[in-house]
Amino acid sequence: MISFLLALFLIAESPPSHIVGAAPVYPGGSGQYSLTGAGVTIGMWDLGVPLYTHSDFIGRTLFQRAGETNHHATAVAGVLNGVSVGLAPGAGVRPYLFTENSGADLDSIRLAASNGMRLSVHPYQYKAGWEFKSGGWASIGSCTAQAQWLWRGSDNLSETEDFQFGFYTQMARSWDAMLNDFPRLLPVVAAGNHRGAGPATQPIRHCYYSFSENTYKESATIVRDLNAGMTEFAVAKNVLTVGTWPNEATTSRGPTDDGRIKPDIVAPESVQDAPSSASDISYGMFSKTSAASSVAAGALALLHEHLVDVMGKEPLASTLKAMAIHTAEDKGDAGPDFIYGWGLMNLGKAVRTASLATVREDTLGDGQTHTFDIEHSGFGEVVVTLVWTDPEGEVLPAALNPTAPALVNDLDIRLLGVGGPYLPLTVGGGTSDNSIDNVEQIRVAGLAAGTYAISISHKGVLADAQAYSLIASSGDPQRRVFTLSQPGWRMVSIPFLNTPFSRISQSFTTQFGGGQGDPTMYRFSPSQTYVPVTDADTLTQPGRGYLLYVFDEDAPKEWIMNGEAVSSPVQHDLPWNGAATNSFLLAGNPFHGVLDWDSVVAASTGIASTYYVWDPSVTSGGGYSGFKHYTAGNPGTGAAGRYIPAFSGFFVFAAEPDAVIELDASALVEGAEPVFYGKEPIRYPHIRLSDGTDQVLVSIHPDAKTGWDRYDVPQLSRLDGRVSLSLLDEDGHPFRVMAIPSVSEPLRIRLSATAEILHSDVDAELNGTELVISSMRSTLPESVALLRAWPNPFNPRTTIRFIAEAHDIAHLRLVVIDMLGREVAVLVDGPKEPGEHSVSFDASKLASGVYLVRLMTDGVQVSLKLTLLK
Repeated sequence: MISFLLALFLIAESPPSHIVGAAPVYPGGSGQYSLTGAGVTIGMWDLGVPLYTHSDFIGRTLFQRAGETNHHATAVAGVLNGVSVGLAPGAGVRPYLFTENSGADLDSIRLAASNGMRLSVHPYQYKAGWEFKSGGWASIGSCTAQAQWLWRGSDNLSETEDFQFGFYTQMARSWDAMLNDFPRLLPVVAAGNHRGAGPATQPIRHCYYSFSENTYKESATIVRDLNAGMTEFAVAKNVLTVGTWPNEATTSRGPTDDGRIKPDIVAPESVQDAPSSASDISYGMFSKTSAASSVAAGALALLHEHLVDVMGKEPLASTLKAMAIHTAEDKGDAGPDFIYGWGLMNLGKAVRTASLATVREDTLGDGQTHTFDIEHSGFGEVVVTLVWTDPEGEVLPAALNPTAPALVNDLDIRLLGVGGPYLPLTVGGGTSDNSIDNVEQIRVAGLAAGTYAISISHKGVLADAQAYSLIASSGDPQRRVFTLSQPGWRMVSIPFLNTPFSRISQSFTTQFGGGQGDPTMYRFSPSQTYVPVTDADTLTQPGRGYLLYVFDEDAPKEWIMNGEAVSSPVQHDLPWNGAATNSFLLAGNPFHGVLDWDSVVAASTGIASTYYVWDPSVTSGGGYSGFKHYTAGNPGTGAAGRYIPAFSGFFVFAAEPDAVIELDASALVEGAEPVFYGKEPIRYPHIRLSDGTDQVLVSIHPDAKTGWDRYDVPQLSRLDGRVSLSLLDEDGHPFRVMAIPSVSEPLRIRLSATAEILHSDVDAELNGTELVISSMRSTLPESVALLRAWPNPFNPRTTIRFIAEAHDIAHLRLVVIDMLGREVAVLVDGPKEPGEHSVSFDASKLASGVYLVRLMTDGVQVSLKLTLLK
């Protein structure tokens, strides 16, 4: 028998993608990852099938299966990849029919896993405890038609508790066995809504099953417990069990009988505007653990896509589970607990950590110990998480709350170093050895900077070698990338805690004096003078700006920096020298997002409402001619714009004594388009290639070398960090993107896949997987370029920016085409004066999906992908 986790119509305060931190990882998000769930298919087991004709699934990959249309299944699919609230718009969803036959369900999961499924969601649970039977029981045993409540517990074991809650059953064992056979499949399982389920008052006439007499009997005197836990496959060791945040009153709680931490994590308990099967355009509220598990599964599709990118292979299910647990935001009591598990899922942090932390998949043999080092900067926590897919455990005879562990292989982690060894966390925030769970986590704050060792060992005997996944991170590592396209002096900010200036020299020719040339990095002192940075080990200060010189040979080049993110508010006192014009500070955006200057002014004390930023493209006029400004207000004014991007330094003036500028993460905004002075798109001649799934840029850089190898060719890694089409060096090693020299004779470069040329400023052609560059055909000032579309994805309007350089364009066409090659909109068709232009595109009459905007003139054709999400 089953209990379906039906949705309630509640009020959601925020979109689920924001609650789990997904917003920065989407295309156009501040995290620069461009994740959609592409390449991931999520299996969805439900009592029915979605309403396939619902408008929410237009342009989405939703596989069809025969079955009865179901409201619950429609909502689950919508949360996974629907237009309105779908977490993974690029993922596929494949529905399966859940039955009451657990063996048949396992068979269907096994078949799907053998066909490549790596992620599934199971938003239902089997019945336990109380069950209401509408229509009554007609003479079953001694039960009468008037008795409508059924108690599923065993009176032989307990008259008040149902032993099935927290009990490691045969079903849980079967799921663990299945997942050992398919170690790359991670089922996301609803914790269930059993808590408080039962009659409003007791005692009440009801039926129960007498295991000793093998019959149903009737009782009106026994008061049963309503505080139920999890049951059946939600208790399995190798699934990811998901509860609700905030904790919904009916959400089942842990622990398991043997003390394992369940649920594993929590996710938003309600989703507003999920599609409904009432009609093709109906929506409603979806809630409880059905909603939470669906949100988690959609978010994990994005994480799976990213792990494939950074690892170069499909991750183990234990890696996906470990990353979700490693980066979860602690809720409730300190450390893991039996209500919120390891915490609220934080997808943004999981994606950052996957890019920058240690992600290790290995196999431990019997008697072995694995040890490796981790470097700690001295700031933030050191976190180490170990997860393994444990073999199926032993099913004990039915009993009330047996404590014998279901764990088979008992692996252990230790963090070794000064003050150690450090042990795994326990419920309540303490630490001790763990002998019951296949999840172990060490989390230590306040450690001194230095090298620490992580050891993985085991107790007892391992019958077979045990595969495991380990995540190790120091602090909250983040990655930020910008292309600095113009040489000259630049006002920059470094949004990391205690980052040495030496890291800048990894990307640029940065000089610190001492016989190595004049310093190229300056800070600004309270005495209103520029002071050179002469020590490469000097640490940057969050919220401060710096003056950096970019040499010609370093432009264009991408500035890639990793470090510990700033999360706390940053304050700086402004100097006062008797007048505002003599009292200013070179400040900087300390965060990994776009800063709203109006909010900064409102939160600060005694500062002028105008900030100034340097535009390096202004090379004449002297004095302040190169500065752009913005003044806060409603509306604000100034060319610099209201929003300050990360990595940007700016001047701010004191308006009175004791002025303080306050920079807080609450002033960050998603979706804003700031002005990037000196951080423009690459403007050297280039070739833009596509292999049909993504695009890369080959920049024609005059200082590149024809005898390049994988070390001396300037790398221009893509902003989103993903790898698709690559160029191959002379040894066959791939580069994501590289600069090449202008050539006087044909240069032949191998590609990692067949491709097409979307745009080229030079004479180039493709011969299979060989790119042949013959000669420079035209100089950049005679070219056109598509800069970007914002927003993208969009609904239903976006603005497209393009450049027509240096001379009048006799005829220019800017069109939008669908994936079948049909023109669906003509935005420009005629002559255009030189300069930068923008045009608005209204797609309100078009269906959701992927489109191309194509710019054509004088034999040059440039394309850009647009994603319409309705």
